[in-house]
Amino acid sequence: TYVGSNDGMLHAFNDSGVEVFAYIPDLVFSTANGAGLHHLTEPGYVHQYYVDLSTTSADVYMGSSWKTVLVGGLRGGGKGIYAIDITDPASMGSTAGAASKVLWEFTDNDLGYTFSDIRIGKMNNGKWAAIFGNGYNSDPNGDGTAKVFIVYLDGSNISNPIKLETGAGSIDSTSKSCANAASDCNGMSTPAIADLDGDGDIDRIYAGDLQGNMWAFDVTHKTDTSKWKSAYGSGALKTPFFQACQDNTSPCPKAKRQPITSKPALARHPYISDIVTSPNLMVFFGTGQYLTSTDNTSTAQQSFYGVWDSGTGNKVRDNKLVVQVIEDKKTSPGNIDVRENTTDTNVDYSSKNGWLIDFPTTKERVVTEPVKYGDLIFFNTMIPSTGPCEDGGYGWFMALDLVNGGIPNFIPLDVNNDGLFDASDKVNGVAASGTRSSGIPAAPRFLGEYRVDNTTSGNTTAMRTQPKGPSPAERMSWTGVEKL
Repeated sequence: TYVGSNDGMLHAFNDSGVEVFAYIPDLVFSTANGAGLHHLTEPGYVHQYYVDLSTTSADVYMGSSWKTVLVGGLRGGGKGIYAIDITDPASMGSTAGAASKVLWEFTDNDLGYTFSDIRIGKMNNGKWAAIFGNGYNSDPNGDGTAKVFIVYLDGSNISNPIKLETGAGSIDSTSKSCANAASDCNGMSTPAIADLDGDGDIDRIYAGDLQGNMWAFDVTHKTDTSKWKSAYGSGALKTPFFQACQDNTSPCPKAKRQPITSKPALARHPYISDIVTSPNLMVFFGTGQYLTSTDNTSTAQQSFYGVWDSGTGNKVRDNKLVVQVIEDKKTSPGNIDVRENTTDTNVDYSSKNGWLIDFPTTKERVVTEPVKYGDLIFFNTMIPSTGPCEDGGYGWFMALDLVNGGIPNFIPLDVNNDGLFDASDKVNGVAASGTRSSGIPAAPRFLGEYRVDNTTSGNTTAMRTQPKGPSPAERMSWTGVEKL
């Protein structure tokens, strides 16, 4: 088990809970006041982030053998990423042994605070790589734009990383500060990666930014990495796949942008052919941020989107997205706080690009990744509180039909936890599409048919779900292939 900590270390524990080694990235060292490890011993210590990003690990083929590589970062603790060979943790019990396994540490002028979680995968040129957004506030030496980094795990491009540029964002040339009103700094959030042809290589990358742009990058070329770029648009300023805005104004004014700070979920369109609509992916994402001190009181309208990538970009919120409406209700009997879809409009994909919902509660937003499971898209929302005794706020556990954002023609959630999917899980005769949490929820996770959620209240909830509609009895096939 590997755990980053605000003591400035990455800790490694074996199955017995014994610490095998600890690693202090050189990135956290500083001689400045209020920074570096020495700040931890100061009488006037004020909370400081250090090695705060969740780690990612994967088995990769590097050099001439398979290895297990862990990649982590500092998140709010700084602007840097590190990679460690953890194939044989037992060999890292000494200083010399551990030092030999550190593959690299990486920082860059265009890398901000590394809030972007890291993806690991094999690129079309055969290289295994860490893929991550450039994060936030890349000042004073960055250009203020959003971009995706691709750094090879073997470190061969560490001094010249691949940058998937967007041109979206700017920094005041005089102050070189994102805090300056003349700046319009941007930053890329956690990417999602897609293998379109099933060969195990990454073909497409999706990521959202602080200005509400959802970007699609084409990385299919097998030899020329200069052709890895935004799938849409050309020149210095690329074209996003989609721009999230509070209303149909286009282009979206700065005051109405809806920031995207979590990883999107991807799914093949369930009933449209790939042949003429490549890449034919549904892209699901929520909007909102919870990064700065002012975010706690923001009442800006936020939304959740399901948008179809049919091979064209520059999509916006307009009459080509079907708007579904949800309302807060209570079950009867049971008096359980639930959500009801008051609309369930069909989406005609011959003329529409997808669907959206606007959150009905003031300050509601999405800051964790959604999960596609079965015929549904699951996601959690949060509503922050300013009260000190309210677990930071609360949120909603949501489950919507992935094709139209409505409610499926079956009951997806056992909202009263009685083990049954029946009328008691409905409101006004309609299956509930969400239940209220106590405390702010983290991202949804699944153990079989159970949706497991942790919240800031310290509780872990396990709710039985039905991600696909019940199927009629039929003859079993020896092939074991799921009938879609």
